[in-house]
Amino acid sequence: MPTTFLCPHCEAKLQSTNPQIQGKRVRCAKCNSLFTVTAGLIVRDAPVRASTAPRPEPEEEETKPTLAKKSSKAKKKTKGSSSSTMYWARTFIALALLIILISATLVILINKGYLQFGE
Repeated sequence: MPTTFLCPHCEAKLQSTNPQIQGKRVRCAKCNSLFTVTAGLIVRDAPVRASTAPRPEPEEEETKPTLAKKSSKAKKKTKGSSSSTMYWARTFIALALLIILISATLVILINKGYLQFGE
């Protein structure tokens, strides 16, 4: 039976046929990151049973830590996936500002008479 575990970087579900995967270093097939499989990353799938009895509602204390974990993981995911986009956006803005600065300086120098072209 394959062991299912999560990538800590992109939260992809991965499977291994090795039953002793805990403590091993693996590479994620989705994001290509290298990490060590810990007990917290292994997904424990409970067998599905048909039941007509209603399931008890989880207590608020159990729900709060779960929500906090999801929000921090979501922040990591957003931060990691947009870093390349943010780099290029900042580079483009810096380049545009540099071109505007050089153009404004040339216009001022031409208007003051310090630079003359064609005469």
